[in-house]
Amino acid sequence: MTKPYAHVIDNFLPQTLFEDMQNLLMGPEFLWHCSDQVVPDKDNDPMNYYFMHRVYLSEYFEQGPKVTESYYNMIRPILYFIDDRYNFVVDHLYSISTNLFLNQGRTPQHEMHADMDVPHWTGLYYINTCQGPTIFEGFEVECVANRFILFDGMLKHRSNLPLDTVKRVNINFNMADRKSTRLN
Repeated sequence: MTKPYAHVIDNFLPQTLFEDMQNLLMGPEFLWHCSDQVVPDKDNDPMNYYFMHRVYLSEYFEQGPKVTESYYNMIRPILYFIDDRYNFVVDHLYSISTNLFLNQGRTPQHEMHADMDVPHWTGLYYINTCQGPTIFEGFEVECVANRFILFDGMLKHRSNLPLDTVKRVNINFNMADRKSTRLN
């Protein structure tokens, strides 16, 4: 059996597109919504809140379909780079969410989870660098600006709060491709 891992690409976007993405998500005009649970139905610690914005939600979800056009149009080019860098053609996009975790001066133990309960791929695109890695069962990936990681969405993982910066910002993609075993 192959050891689970994440496919990591640094300097994922060209510098100007990365800076546009960073200015959008780190700027004062981006609309964030507070969520009182990092992992719904599992996370009971009232301090494990975070801010998010569901940019795209497919009909797979009870609340979908839903799209925030202006943000979707800014983030959508990342999908083309997923195809280009990984040879991963998105056949079905389940969701795109932006996430913002604030430094609370502590390292919480968010629950390990998979984003969905059906086979899929998860991609995380980091907007800023901080000491707040994504933890997987058996390994971790550091949070580095302009880094993209792609992994089997059934692989359990968890987020961390930043310890050295005010915030940790990323974009989360859940999707399926035409050849779902391509990257294994």
